[in-house]
Amino acid sequence: MRPGQYRASVYATHAKLLRVCYDVCLDAQEKEGHIVMKWEADLGALAGGAYHYEGEATPSNFECAYSCQYDQGSFRMKRLD
Repeated sequence: MRPGQYRASVYATHAKLLRVCYDVCLDAQEKEGHIVMKWEADLGALAGGAYHYEGEATPSNFECAYSCQYDQGSFRMKRLD
């Protein structure tokens, strides 16, 4: 990995049947007190093909939007006190 990259492990279930896990390298930049990141992952035709992700992280929140040819959505995580 090069400076400004993070590695993340993603675990997902597609169509309630297909489970996938994969590692991605996130390109990240610090911007106004939070981290902005983008990455792509090609999961193959059975899992929707190439996914594109954009997200932001702060010490207490993580939000990300994703899209591929057949699907789009978002996920959010919040640090518990």
